[in-house]
Amino acid sequence: MALWPLLFALVGLASAELEVVNQWNLFDFDIPYGYPTNENYSTSQSPSTGLEVGWDRLFLALPRFMPGAPLSLAFIPRNQPGGYEELSPKLQPYPSWDWHRDASAGQVGGEYNCTGLVSVFRARLDRCNRLWVLDSGVLDSLVNFRVACPPKILIFDLTTDTLVRSITMPPEVLRPNTLLTNLALDDQNDDGGQGYGSCDNI
Repeated sequence: MALWPLLFALVGLASAELEVVNQWNLFDFDIPYGYPTNENYSTSQSPSTGLEVGWDRLFLALPRFMPGAPLSLAFIPRNQPGGYEELSPKLQPYPSWDWHRDASAGQVGGEYNCTGLVSVFRARLDRCNRLWVLDSGVLDSLVNFRVACPPKILIFDLTTDTLVRSITMPPEVLRPNTLLTNLALDDQNDDGGQGYGSCDNI
């Protein structure tokens, strides 16, 4: 019985030490001039479905549930000198606006290519400082569920912010109107010893 007061005391102590470093009522984006936008789009239509904490950045997955969402994978910097200067900073595109432009304009699939980011539901960071991004390929999933492109996994090297590998899901492993929304990495010890194995084995 004596454990309960101790447990509540520990919980209370932990809660008292929490600090809010970022918060948003609605996300805002640092959209460049001339970028394709939709006049009917509202920032309330861009909820995040995933947060991944990197060494120097926080990554947010923002699926394109509604038409006109400007981006689908964003980041904000962290661990900057002087601390967090803005409580609600504007979201930046990852890796760049060029990766999101075609989907923002609705120009993916069909006569267009599928090389950019369409609708990201999840991102995971591995121990080799690489970001694994799950792109569902589905646009406007709450409106007309347009399967614009095959789902794919893209792997970015966060040291250089370059794409190191892209894996497109073949149609024979997918059911009709598949919507892939989650990603898990097998990032465990794989060399049989105490250390980690090669990054190529993840």
